[in-house]
Amino acid sequence: MSHFKDHDTEYQSRKAFDPNYENPQWCAIENHEERIKKLEELLKAKPLVTTKPPKNEEKDDDELPEPGKWIKTIQVTLENDPVQRDRDTANGTVPVANFNGYTKYGSLRFSLWGDRSDKIMDYTEGATVSISNLQVREPYKGDPQVSDSRNTRIKKVE
Repeated sequence: MSHFKDHDTEYQSRKAFDPNYENPQWCAIENHEERIKKLEELLKAKPLVTTKPPKNEEKDDDELPEPGKWIKTIQVTLENDPVQRDRDTANGTVPVANFNGYTKYGSLRFSLWGDRSDKIMDYTEGATVSISNLQVREPYKGDPQVSDSRNTRIKKVE
């Protein structure tokens, strides 16, 4: 019985800080079997919600996903040689490479940062590469653009 008394004290403490805090109904049940049964009822009535966002599945269409969405893998033919420059950030100076590339979505502007910018500098105009894990960004000067993430991978297409 002391566990429930402690729980009531904890409940009152939480309620003092958060007026919207609700006491879980299953905590007040002493019998273990009844508690499990009540939990199962509550879960059926209101399933658990995860905080993980749903995966953006790549669609098999020719339309560029909206800004904020991810492109899993895409083949790119470089329309020009990548240009690399250093950018000052909160974490220090980081190299960034920009180039235009032709894809199944049409012509896109690419921005690759850090090690990925060094890797893309190995390729020149006309080269075809496969790039994975890119995020669609807001258009830059009217041109659609994508940017990399730490998980972006670049491979030469033979």
